[in-house]
Parts: sequence; C-alpha cells; structure tokens
Amino acid sequence: MGLSRKIRSLVERHLVVPHLIWRARRAMADRPRPSGVLIMGWYGRETTGDKAILASLLHNLADHSVRILKSTYDVDYSRQTLNEIEAPTVRCLPNDLASFVRALDWVDVVVIGGGPLKESGQMLEWSVRVAIAKSLGKKIMVYGCGIGPLHSEPVRQHVAQILSMADRITLRDAKAVTNATELGIPADRITLAADPAMGLVMPTVKFAGRNTEPLTIGVSLRRLSKHYAPTGRAIEATRQESALHDAAKHTVRRILQMNEAHVVLVPMALRRKDDDRVVLKQMQRELGHDPRISLIDSASPAGLLEHFKGFDFFVAMRFHSAVFAMLSGVPLVAIDYDSRGGKTTGLMEAMGLSEFVLNIADATPQRLWTLVETGLSQRTTIARRIAQNLPALQDRERANGSTLRDLLKAA
Repeated sequence: MGLSRKIRSLVERHLVVPHLIWRARRAMADRPRPSGVLIMGWYGRETTGDKAILASLLHNLADHSVRILKSTYDVDYSRQTLNEIEAPTVRCLPNDLASFVRALDWVDVVVIGGGPLKESGQMLEWSVRVAIAKSLGKKIMVYGCGIGPLHSEPVRQHVAQILSMADRITLRDAKAVTNATELGIPADRITLAADPAMGLVMPTVKFAGRNTEPLTIGVSLRRLSKHYAPTGRAIEATRQESALHDAAKHTVRRILQMNEAHVVLVPMALRRKDDDRVVLKQMQRELGHDPRISLIDSASPAGLLEHFKGFDFFVAMRFHSAVFAMLSGVPLVAIDYDSRGGKTTGLMEAMGLSEFVLNIADATPQRLWTLVETGLSQRTTIARRIAQNLPALQDRERANGSTLRDLLKAA
C-alpha cells in the first residue's frame, strides 16, 4: 500500500467515517424501518462465474419483497451484468464510502456475496464498511464465500475482522472453513455450504457419450494473479503462467490429432483488465489459426451453459468453468491455479474426482496431456461420479439461501 493510500485510509477512518455515521444515524431516525439487502463483493470486476453467483443469490430473494441494492466498482459494467441475468430492477451504486453509507439508510442486511475474501488491499476497505454497517445496527452475512489465499498479516487481520463481525457465515468449501478457523473464527459459527453458482436453476442434463462423433472439447485458460503463487510474488506467477500456457498449447495440439476433434476456447472473464480472450487468442495464433479451434467471444451465464451442452469433455482452469461443466454433466479434468491447493482441488475432491486435478506447480506438457488423455478414456466414469455427487453439493448450496432468508426474518 502506497503512502497516499495510507493517508487516505487514515483520513477516512478518523474523520470521514465518524461524520458519515453521524449523518446516517440522523437520517435513519427520520425514516421508516428499512427493508432491503445491500450486496457487496467484487462486483464491477465480475467474471461469468461471479455473474452466476449473483443470479443464484437473487433467485433466493425472489419471493421476498425487499429492496435490493448492489455496491460495485463499475456501475456500467454491473448494470450490463444485471441485464444479462434478467435482474434490471436491482439498483447499482458506486463503491465509494459516502454512497455505501447512504445506501445503509434503506437496508437491514449487508451481504458479502461475490468472490472470495483474499489477499488484497480491498480487505481493509471491506472491513471498514462492515464495521460502519454494524455500528448502524445492520445484520451482516458472508454468503458462500471462499477464504484465501492470504499471504500478509495485515490482510489476514482484516479478513478475520470481517468474519468476526458477521452475523452469519456460509463458506463454499472445506478449505475455506479451515482458513477461517485458523483466523480464530469458531467452527460452530460457520456453515459449510457450496459455491452459490451451484444453485443455478438447470434442466436435467445427461451425459450422452457421443463416441461415434468427433469430440468437441472445451478449454478454459486464464492469466495468473500473483496472489496464487507460492509466496504471492509476481515473478513466480509469471513463470508458472508461462509453463502452464505452454502445457495447454501442447495438449490442444495432441487433442487435434484425435480423429477430427474440435476445440472450443471458453473465456470466463471478459473485462478489459481481466480478459481471458487475450490468452486464448494468443493460443489460437500460436497454433496457426487452425479452423478446428473456435473461440466463444462473449456469453451470459445462461448463454454459456448452452455452449456447455455441446461439449463432450472439458479442460477447466477457471474455477467456475469447472462448476459449469459439472452443472452440465460434462466430464472434465481441472487445473488448480493455487499453488498451495485451493478451491478447484476442493471442488474436484467434493465431486469424487481428486485424481483428475493437476496443480499448476506440477504442470508440464506431458503431465497435462497425460491427465487429459486419462480423463478422455474415463469419460463415462467421470460423468457417473458427477451425476452421483452433484446433488449432495447442490443440497449443501441451499444453506446459502436458507441462511440469508432466516437472517432477513431476524432483522
């Protein structure tokens, strides 16, 4: 954190925040009791997976007559998201402190639901906002979040503060629960749920096993954030990313040698500063613009799930691309881009597919291709395990919605 940011943080905490709280208390005294939900998270920077999380969360509020507000880093981008998921009545507000405090006049529950609590300077910002909401008597819920990676002690403290102030905590996997308890949060305050995207309403899909046709294989690839490297250093992330992309390119070449197989490149992040299409188009170029490789240019969560219905197999790097494959009944292998083993490994273990995930630290061209080749030869087995284990994970996910509805009643 730079000096100017530290100064701004101190000014906000010691001068701006007390004044805003005083003004908010006066305003609330003159208004009827609020009935609403304010959703905060990584919105304005959302991936297609985050859009799916929001769609699922809003579905769980569909039968409640509550005002829904959404705090976002990019109002225009988030409005586009709301249109994509057919929720245009949700009001977006900018993520500055004054706008956040004004929004508290109209809500009684603040939901952190959209991406993990992780290594980021934003965790200080989030903890300040949660503290303000608590001081004004608002209920707080951490909704199906992940925890980590966390490298620095200050960020660990801020995440611990957020969790300590929460009235309800649901987490998406056992790894997040372990990380939360290591931060001092009692285990009996945590509900193990599942990623909210697992709650998307989906038609029943059965794996067709189209062995008589050329295979259509989807591939997800992304840039690597430094926070997922072993010690959170950018140079480590760059090295791992380069090695993984080389391995992915080698694997796609090998796939294309298989009986006229077709490869579909699937971006899950489409923002200017985080756009999977950049690395996917680079792969297309380096493979000579082979006509058997196509790229999905953009899609809403529902639109992307339509594409997944046409896949016979999937190679997942983005976490939510693995979720979408599972929801669609598509056999898959996965690459965990957290060197220490993170959410993707946890998801594959929960689905009974632990032997079909490769950690990025171990990724070489031969290892990735061997995993994919093995997965392709066991497509029916993988599909059967997904069909057997997905219902239990979806049942777990329902704890997110039921917990939120109970908290709304209590508020």
